[in-house]
Amino acid sequence: MTRGSGRGPRREADPSAPPARWSIDGELDGVYLRDGRPLLHLSDIPPEGLEEKVELFNSRGEAVGWAEGGSTCIHWHRYREETEAIRIDSERASMDRLLESPSASMAIDSISKLTYEEQKAVLYALQNGDAVNLPYASSQMAKTKMYREKTKHATEVAMGRAFRRLYNRGLGTVSKRSDGLIWLTVSRERLRAVISSEAAARRQGGARDINLMKVPCEIPTSSSEGASGQSAGKPPRKPQPKPSDIPRRVSAERLCAIKILTGIRTVGDADRSDIELRFLRYLDDTEDRIITLLDGYTGDSVGFEYSTRFNDISKAAANLEKFDYALKQSFRDHRRAVFLTLTTDPNLSDEERTAVRDARLRKVSAELSFPACSPKRRAYLARKYWQIMGPDAEIEELERRKEAGTITADGERRLGSLLADRKHAEELRAVLADPSTGTRTKERIIAALKRMNRWEYRWDPKGFRSVWEANRSFGRSWNKFMAYLTKKRGGRRPQYISAFEFTESGLLHIHVLIFVDYLADAEEISKEWRRIGQGEISYIYGLKAVRSRDGKDWEWRWNAKARPEDAKGMSGGDYLKKYVRKAMLAMMDDYTSPARIQSPYWAFNKRFNSCSRSLMKGFGEPGKDKNKNKNKNKTEKAKPSRWGIWRILSAGEAEFLSIEVIYHRVTRESMAEHRAADPPDGEQAEGDAHDQRSEHQGLPRHPGP
Repeated sequence: MTRGSGRGPRREADPSAPPARWSIDGELDGVYLRDGRPLLHLSDIPPEGLEEKVELFNSRGEAVGWAEGGSTCIHWHRYREETEAIRIDSERASMDRLLESPSASMAIDSISKLTYEEQKAVLYALQNGDAVNLPYASSQMAKTKMYREKTKHATEVAMGRAFRRLYNRGLGTVSKRSDGLIWLTVSRERLRAVISSEAAARRQGGARDINLMKVPCEIPTSSSEGASGQSAGKPPRKPQPKPSDIPRRVSAERLCAIKILTGIRTVGDADRSDIELRFLRYLDDTEDRIITLLDGYTGDSVGFEYSTRFNDISKAAANLEKFDYALKQSFRDHRRAVFLTLTTDPNLSDEERTAVRDARLRKVSAELSFPACSPKRRAYLARKYWQIMGPDAEIEELERRKEAGTITADGERRLGSLLADRKHAEELRAVLADPSTGTRTKERIIAALKRMNRWEYRWDPKGFRSVWEANRSFGRSWNKFMAYLTKKRGGRRPQYISAFEFTESGLLHIHVLIFVDYLADAEEISKEWRRIGQGEISYIYGLKAVRSRDGKDWEWRWNAKARPEDAKGMSGGDYLKKYVRKAMLAMMDDYTSPARIQSPYWAFNKRFNSCSRSLMKGFGEPGKDKNKNKNKNKTEKAKPSRWGIWRILSAGEAEFLSIEVIYHRVTRESMAEHRAADPPDGEQAEGDAHDQRSEHQGLPRHPGP
């Protein structure tokens, strides 16, 4: 049989006619035929077929459709008003009551075992007084990331199935009410029972003893291990994800930012604005989040504000305190250090490199044309302009000035130096093209050409394909570089303090203080960084530990020969801390948008700074009594924590569930309110100062509330 379409005449059923059961492959179970006998199989239909239209009725005597056809094909039709609610009606007698004992395959002992659709259905029900109808749940589900691209019908079908699964799990009931809608009503008692069983399982399950030795042991540490120390039937270890892989658990806004970064080699103004907008949306979304903790013993719950490094100043203060502690500890064992900067090569093609060069030229030219630019800044921008244009363009400009008679003495010296560099570069290129030239000689020639700004960068097909891949690989490259330094120093890993920073083009680089007497030549460091595959450019400066000017503390002072251009008046530690403060305290900056500074750290999930663990020994333990626990039994196992994360809710949901929320986040607004309410010593509150000014000027006092 084939299914047809159409609409026939509708009339009331004849109660005197005995209904007969009509079943086609079980699809229309519960629908009856009006003629006198049942048609269970196609073989039961008369050879001549149905002579006229035969109307179909359901078990309540309501007309639901009709059948027609001849000897070769029978068509059946349904009235458009008849929907899947027929099957729901037939099950209403059993689904409007909670199951006493759900089947073993459907019962759960943890909320995390619910499917995504079931969790959303329970959440919508709890938000609306323990009950939610199917159209509302489907409309809310259609707004989520997973169902945004799906049709309305597919969403309704998925939520309807979720309703039935919750009923089969014994967590709720499904019924059709007088409004004609299908409603899900969840049971809070059953949900609390599942949560309590999950907490009890966590409380009872302690840490399993593991054999950490890589050699066979006679006494296995677990029953599932053999004499070899390996678990019997243990599944193979999963392959480690690549740094360039997109994270599995990521918010929708960050996922969109990642997709932008995977398709570009450098971040332009338009892409940067889009990423900053998505970062601001993420901050708005987490502003109202509450992390709910559950007590596994008593079932009590408590909520905390959703606090991150991007919206809580207290976290930035704690990280700065760790930075100061590590810097102070570095003077304990070291008197010399090296300040190193390592960059990332974007691996641009010729067209992309030309586009980036043109954009940099436009930016520098626009700033040079600004009338209020200071002479010092103008001289710096002029050097940067000719660095971008190249030495040949600068030679042409200086020769033009010489012919016009406007060249200065400094210009004459600069022209002679550039002409000598050009002649020397031609000789070096001739040696570089010689097949008999050795590898080390070629590397020295390339380094010399780069110093003269006469090296032509070429696209590497094995290099990075996007800025996402380049920046995500930086951490692994840094670990390889530290392994190289460890091997170079005979297995002793040097201590360090680092800060990460993003350039205008979105590329990541690192500023690091490495506490060694001597690191390596700049050429050797660039060679190793290039061999690792992250970049080529590196800057290195020497420092030494000296007493500060007041004599109370120590500081890392630059050597007399070289220092960074913008490090005048700052020690090495203060210069490094400048980058850390810039990233951590961006929300306190009055002149720069916090999103412009912090959005790259959010998109790439990169930390602000890092340091050696050995520099953090003893942090957070002032005045600790070392002999306090001397006689304590060391074999005593610590009790498992009684608190665990249950859910992340909104403020409205936490209030609805009567969860106590602890507000602890420190923001710029809260700091301003605190200062206004409790001014420092020697200052007055704004209202008191206004009252005194009014009395002094003979003006009436401002009335109180």
